[in-house]
Amino acid sequence: MEKNAQKYGVKVLHQFHSGLEHTFLWVVEADNAHSIEDLMARTAGRFNTIKIVPLVTFQGVIERCKQIEEGTFFSDAAK
Repeated sequence: MEKNAQKYGVKVLHQFHSGLEHTFLWVVEADNAHSIEDLMARTAGRFNTIKIVPLVTFQGVIERCKQIEEGTFFSDAAK
């Protein structure tokens, strides 16, 4: 899987499994969700349901909220 992930520009950070939920949870990093989708469509996603959820760290949320409060978040996004 690591070789395939590299091919699609995806870095696998963590892999978890819940036997009770019959669920696998992978934490990956990529430039965009399309790279992850391509990887999964050609590997594990062929036989399973895939859900891609973009995440931000809690610290990242706090920093964005501060920028919004200061009025700088949207001005930075327009650049």
